[in-house]
Amino acid sequence: MWRGVDSSEIGIVGAGKRYINFYKDVFDALDVDIVGFVTRSGKLSDTVGDYKCFRTMKELCNQEEPEFFISVVPYHVTPGIVVDACDLKFNILVETPVGNFSDASRVLKRVQDAQISVGVTEQWPF
Repeated sequence: MWRGVDSSEIGIVGAGKRYINFYKDVFDALDVDIVGFVTRSGKLSDTVGDYKCFRTMKELCNQEEPEFFISVVPYHVTPGIVVDACDLKFNILVETPVGNFSDASRVLKRVQDAQISVGVTEQWPF
């Protein structure tokens, strides 16, 4: 798994088009235990599946024990999600970069201070 992670229990931030178009089929095919989703509404569409859903990463962490998070949210939302991961001391894999230069500099300082790992995997459908 991901650098020191011996489990595949993950929390996912975002459950919209990005998740459905890029990740759903991959996670369905792998032995991955999704412990919950974080969405703005706190609800999931039928196309995502039958999972627990929360409004914040902190709420998910209060009820479940993810090993790390994967964020599949739009570009402009990513910096705030990474800051939330820093506050919770969770490693996170993000689908979009951590923002423009100004945002990235601020966020990466928080990442260094929190001593977490952040990975970026920009995806494009073929």
